[in-house]
Amino acid sequence: AKMDANILTKKWLTGPLGMKDSRWAVRPWQTSVRTDANRYGFATTARDLARFGILMLANGNWEKKNVIEDKAYLKAAISPSQKLNPSYGYLWWLNVNRPKTAGNNRGGRMTFAAPADMYAAKGALVRRLYVLPTQQVVITRLGAQPAKDFDSQLFKRLKQAITK
Repeated sequence: AKMDANILTKKWLTGPLGMKDSRWAVRPWQTSVRTDANRYGFATTARDLARFGILMLANGNWEKKNVIEDKAYLKAAISPSQKLNPSYGYLWWLNVNRPKTAGNNRGGRMTFAAPADMYAAKGALVRRLYVLPTQQVVITRLGAQPAKDFDSQLFKRLKQAITK
């Protein structure tokens, strides 16, 4: 595209969605010696991240504009992308049933308490974007590292709140 990553992202995605507080940022802890992560990370706010989730719920449309035109890709992105781990789509984690394997002796869904059609973007420090299509709900979570069972507890409590 021959554009700076921030200019390209603003033109194609963050600009049309009104994501004013999102950008690509250099990760200062990432060096040429460490190769366990990308040199850049996407810095955003919970509100901006929620806008992206709403775009996914709307099948790539935003305010009557088609922001993501490739609907086949959107469908594929939230479908299992390979057999090794059917919980992984294209950059999305899926809450589908998965078989027991050597690396996953539990099997079943990623988050049992969450709806089966939920999919999520998962980042460092348990930063999350949950999309619940049946409920038409988007949930974001940023902040410090929570307890290990955060996902499970969140959806158990959400389910209790909805049924009361």
